[in-house]
Amino acid sequence: DTDRLDELLSKGLITVLGEEFDEKYLSAVLSTSISPEYISECKDSLKVVYTPLHGAGYRLVPEILRRAGLSNLYTVEEQMTPNGDFPTVEKPNPEYPEVFNLGIKLADKVGSDIVIATDPDADRIGVMQRGKDGNFKALSGNEIGVLLLDYVILARKKKGTLTDTAYCAKSIVSTDMAYKIASQNGVRLHDVLTGFKYIGETINSYTDRGIVGSFLLGFEESYGYLMGEYARDKDAVGAALMIIEMTSYHKTRGKTLFDALEELYALYGRYSEKTVDVYMDGVDGVQRREKIMNSLRKNPPKSFGGHTILSVADYLNNTVTHLVDESVVKTGQPESDVLYYTLRTGDKVIVRPSGTEPKIKIYMLLSIKSEEDAAYKAFIYSNEVKKLMEI
Repeated sequence: DTDRLDELLSKGLITVLGEEFDEKYLSAVLSTSISPEYISECKDSLKVVYTPLHGAGYRLVPEILRRAGLSNLYTVEEQMTPNGDFPTVEKPNPEYPEVFNLGIKLADKVGSDIVIATDPDADRIGVMQRGKDGNFKALSGNEIGVLLLDYVILARKKKGTLTDTAYCAKSIVSTDMAYKIASQNGVRLHDVLTGFKYIGETINSYTDRGIVGSFLLGFEESYGYLMGEYARDKDAVGAALMIIEMTSYHKTRGKTLFDALEELYALYGRYSEKTVDVYMDGVDGVQRREKIMNSLRKNPPKSFGGHTILSVADYLNNTVTHLVDESVVKTGQPESDVLYYTLRTGDKVIVRPSGTEPKIKIYMLLSIKSEEDAAYKAFIYSNEVKKLMEI
């Protein structure tokens, strides 16, 4: 309440950050822009719809885009007021296409081809773009990640600012396509545990050695991105700026983000990522979750879908076991309850218990020929893992 707030303020237990801090932050975010001329070139033709989903992005996302030179920004007024009840959406999560419904309605009205949405605390961002059939389609967190990585590398090369020490980072459950893009462009990629703090620690390891200005991108498949060294966590304000700069660049080429993604597949191969949640219902759900993970460690599978497993990384025990010769090396990562299977096909199957719910998540990182191929592999792999969980 107001009285309690005044009391805490008077005791110095709460510090109010004012406009001066906002200006420092906005300046830091703007400094990550690589080629602002693309937004200027498209300022009359590019129309962007934005919604903060009743959250904290309502002020700084529109402000950063206006400062970047975007002229045609339309906001979803029904969702622009912060409201913890989130009255217009069931779940205010940009991972869910349904939260874009009001944004798409506005986009159809104003003639926009792109809608962006940030989550309530404005650290994650989702994107929808109109396809060739006229309908809007969501880009996955992984797709946004590889598009951003490709654009940042390309733009820096054009500006001559891609350093010999250039690096990026992603979580181990995010797309392997990032490896291809990074390695073929002379960029080092760090694969870290899930949790953006590990990406932040990667940045710290460079800055502690005096290496600054070489960080390109950190991302997680769960729609979190960071382009600048000004922060150590995902930031949807900075991501919104770079997504619109990237969209403007592709628009100058007469391309959409979907077109750009197809170009990446032609260059680096087609990849797909699937996630399956296996819930442990009942009061003993957490105990069964732990029992399943212990069983997977004691009785490790040798193959999935008839494809030999080459190695198993156990991040809880800090081991990577190569099954061909039984050799064991260290993961080089902090301790975490994760099992990571690498198959002879190059596909990866990752098993990780949720830290907040009685469930186990199965991540599949797939190298594919078609979406049908992806669906088949995901079905086979997930079913075999589920069978191992029937204890």
